[in-house]
Amino acid sequence: MQIVCEATQKNLEEYISQLRVETERQKAVIEQRFAESLKYLQTGKL
Repeated sequence: MQIVCEATQKNLEEYISQLRVETERQKAVIEQRFAESLKYLQTGKL
């Protein structure tokens, strides 16, 4: 039973790690889009 719990914990830790990576990727995309939108609003150009 302990082996199963350890494997489950390891899988959960890996899943959380992947979620963090994906969250950072999405934040970068949003920040880039925001910067482009702000530039467009300020200058009328992309």
